[in-house]
Order: sequence, then structure tokens, then C-alpha cells
Amino acid sequence: MMSNVKRKAEANLERTIDQTVIGRPVNFLGRGGDASNQQAEGILLRAANRAGFKDVEFQYEPVAAGLEFESTLTENKNVLVVDIGGGTTDCSYIQMGPSWVGKDDRQQSLIAHTGQLVGGNDLDIYIAFRRFMHAFGMGTKRLSGLDIPVTQFWNPIAINDVQAQRKFYAHDNLKELRLLAKEALEPEKVNRLLALHQETLGYAVIREAEKARLPLKKMPSTKRCLISIVNMWGSTSVRQIWRRRSTIRPRKFRRWSKKRRNKRARYRM
Repeated sequence: MMSNVKRKAEANLERTIDQTVIGRPVNFLGRGGDASNQQAEGILLRAANRAGFKDVEFQYEPVAAGLEFESTLTENKNVLVVDIGGGTTDCSYIQMGPSWVGKDDRQQSLIAHTGQLVGGNDLDIYIAFRRFMHAFGMGTKRLSGLDIPVTQFWNPIAINDVQAQRKFYAHDNLKELRLLAKEALEPEKVNRLLALHQETLGYAVIREAEKARLPLKKMPSTKRCLISIVNMWGSTSVRQIWRRRSTIRPRKFRRWSKKRRNKRARYRM
């Protein structure tokens, strides 16, 4: 990835680039404390060197996120920076202002920091689970009156859980889904779940959920926005996925990075 970024930047600027600044979290959320942070930074440094960067510096992501805001300050202030990424959310309380501008070492400007393994991907997964998966059979029953296991609807969209994805896309589970489709009171819905498995469409569902939260930036009220999301996207996105399914090639399950495999989101279902 770094090599690709370097090549594209050099092609755009028409010159060689051998210096880079890489953003890093205050804590990499490992269990080893400072030792874990140093190990993670070392991995990034080696990757940057292999990509061809000779001079590599690191900047804390919350500091980097607030640098543009800092340039507008005329006096020093304590600033709360909330950095919501794909899989993590970092909140940092930072000293910013004219006296900090241009300083290489910002360690002393960090007053407090906390982070959680919850990010934009988790919101997309939750939206998909609560609003989309009913169209794939969630909540329907078998002819015997028994419920269909909820994991059959959670696992295909849990894109940050490699074990859940493997269980759902396993060949043995395909047999189970075919049996469930025969036994379901609403087989047309479970047949959609079966097609989701056969054509590996779990990620496509999450992409539609991601589109659903885009109005968050425009709506003045978070509560009104969430209501709009579930009403506006609860059914139409599922139909869009279903119409497009024949044009999407089946894809082999892609292995996730070790960092992703260690991130297991927990929800109350």
C-alpha cells in the first residue's frame, strides 16, 4: 500500500519522494503498553523503508486531525479532538495554539486520551443488522415454529470478525441455508440469504448501510437523522442489492489482517 501511494505521489509531482510523515494513534490498543506501541511503530517504519522512504516521521493522529484548526487559533486553548475511524474512536484532549505550531514533539501537548474499538464500520454493521436483515429472513420462523438462528443473519455482515465470516461462507453452512429455505415460513426471504452466501454479498450490504449514514452530515438533529435513515433505507437498499446481485461476481473470501482479526465487536442482539 505504501509503495502504491509513493508511486502515485511521485507520478503526480514528477519527482522522487523519500520523506514522509505517517499518522499513528496515541495507543495502538495493544496489551503491551509502551512496548506494544514501539513494536507497532517499528512495523510501520520498516514498511515505509521497504517502500522507499528514507526519512520517516510519525505524528499522533488526533494532533494531525486538529492541525488545520490549530492554524486558526490566535491564543492557546485546550481542545477536544474526536477522531472516528473505520474500526476505532479516539478522543484526545490537547493543548493547541500559536506556542505549539511547528513543534516536532507534541507529547507534552497531550493532556488526556482514550480510545474504543468502535468506529464507522460498527455503525454500518449495526444499521445493516437492525434494518436490512429482516428482508433476508431474520425474524421469520420455520414450519415447526422454531426461530432461524440469529447468527445466520449476523455473521454475513460482521465484516470485522473473520471467524464469523468463515462460519457463514463455509460450504457446510451452504447446506444448512438450503435446508432452512425449505423449512422456512417465508422461503423467498431465506432464498435471498442463500444468494447472499453464494455470491458473497455481505460486504455489498454493508456498503449500502454506509450510504445510509451519509445524511448524518447534513441533518441538524442526530435523532431526526437516525429516524430518516431507518425509514429511507430500511427497504430500498435491500432491493438495490437484490437487483444488482446478478451483475456482481462471486468473490473468494479475503483474509483480514491480524489487527482486524483481533477486533471483535460485541453487540446485544
